[in-house]
Amino acid sequence: MKKYLFEFCKEESGQGLTEYGLLLVFVSIVSVVIVTQIGNKVAAAYYGNAANRLFP
Repeated sequence: MKKYLFEFCKEESGQGLTEYGLLLVFVSIVSVVIVTQIGNKVAAAYYGNAANRLFP
């Protein structure tokens, strides 16, 4: 059992998949933050202009 555990800790075959998974999570989080920020700015610009046109 001890030998099996040692070999399991030493094995690196799943390391690449884990790194790609972490990279994918990081890119997803950054994308959500950027789209949220841009969306808020676009909404503020659009609704600000609409309000100015309706109530001059």
